[in-house]
Amino acid sequence: MNIKSVIKILSLWMALACLSQPAEADVLRLRGRETYVSGQMLVRFKEGASSRERDKVLGALGRSVALPHANLYKVFLLPGQDVRGAVVKVSGDPAVQYAQPNYRYYAFGCSTPTDPFYTTPENWPFTKIQAPAGWALFSSCPPGSASVTVAVLDSGVSRNNPDLKNVPLVGYNAVCATDSQNLSCPCGGPVSDSAGVTASMDDYGHGTYVAGIINASWNTSDAEAASSYKPLCDSSGATTPYGGSPTVGFAGLAPGATLLAVKILDCTGAGSTDSIVTGTDFAVAMGARVLNFSLGSSPDGGIDPAEKESLDNALANNCVIVAASGNDSNISGGNQQAVDFPAAYPPVIAVGASDQNDHVADYSNGGVNLDIVAPGGTADAFTGNAITDSAFKIFSTFLSPLPPVAVGSPTECGFEPLQPPAPTDPNFGVAAGTSASTPFVSGAAALVLSLYPSLSYSQVAQRLIDNADSLNGNKGWDAKTG
Repeated sequence: MNIKSVIKILSLWMALACLSQPAEADVLRLRGRETYVSGQMLVRFKEGASSRERDKVLGALGRSVALPHANLYKVFLLPGQDVRGAVVKVSGDPAVQYAQPNYRYYAFGCSTPTDPFYTTPENWPFTKIQAPAGWALFSSCPPGSASVTVAVLDSGVSRNNPDLKNVPLVGYNAVCATDSQNLSCPCGGPVSDSAGVTASMDDYGHGTYVAGIINASWNTSDAEAASSYKPLCDSSGATTPYGGSPTVGFAGLAPGATLLAVKILDCTGAGSTDSIVTGTDFAVAMGARVLNFSLGSSPDGGIDPAEKESLDNALANNCVIVAASGNDSNISGGNQQAVDFPAAYPPVIAVGASDQNDHVADYSNGGVNLDIVAPGGTADAFTGNAITDSAFKIFSTFLSPLPPVAVGSPTECGFEPLQPPAPTDPNFGVAAGTSASTPFVSGAAALVLSLYPSLSYSQVAQRLIDNADSLNGNKGWDAKTG
């Protein structure tokens, strides 16, 4: 199936993270940020390569470590060695499957707290994609099957948020597992979640925001945070109060599904090929059916060989892969940037962003690899009141407190907390961008799989596209709307 052949849209969204990385002489810059890790490369050996052949290649480069991904090594180059030159040199060795830089990946967006109720205007993305009609197909609440696992491959997930307390303590920190963190980010101790250990805890804020759109609990109240209360369903959404007490938070799209927290971005919102690959392999091994990537990069040649190999493994295990297209365009100025990787890989569902008026967001990347758009909101309009701004931005769960690296002026980052004069609750907020669009599609995929678990990943993708609304007057696929 070619999911590029149809042009319709859902609505999804979230804004580009504000990051500042140190300049390196041999590292190309991607829109002001380094494209790959200075002084590092990855080498993947062929299946039949002997230890002697591996040692010969690796010994000429510098110190190396074996990564969890089969036959893949991370190399710390000797001083003075150029990454690109080393890649070219090693690629010609008959024992090497491929060699590549250790590419940088960045979170697409910042977020800010918003209204704690699923109501107007905060719930406009759900009404745009007709979520209540989908919820009505379920005979039990909350909608979604616990047998469907959605992996949020991001900066981790905070279980301290009142709407994310049901996220299982089964997660993984691929950043620390591969020693890929920024020096300012703490690592040490276990890398897997267990009793008393939350290795996948969010320390940036992006992953918690993304997770809430998919999996925020329905009708959570302060009084029943640890109880077994099951909310009532109604066709208008998650508005039923608990025992007469005020509810807190809002409604995720697929709260009945199981969410898997996989930390592949560090405390600055940055990751690299080795953390992405290791985290992806973990999610597949844990049986995830949906993989959400609200992040991206622009590798040489438009493809990251190691990540492609990992994605192919996920597809072979029938995973639905959903990824953000990127937030680098200025469509009104005649400049739409191409879809970033991994969204640009054809089997992946590439998600752009639309606004509250069903227009494609001005920042949304597009082109030949775009599949669909979903609510991402407007990036440049801030009033300082998160309740007001939730009418044109995306409301979700927040890490509290947000770390300083994730906090900037609203026009820079998009993190806008719920604060006076609106009700104050730092656990919620609003933002805009394709990082927010993507979990709407992932949540929709989880609902489809909950009802039809035997569907293949391509069948799920086709159902999402075939049942989306057209934003261009039913003219078919186009480069802006998918």
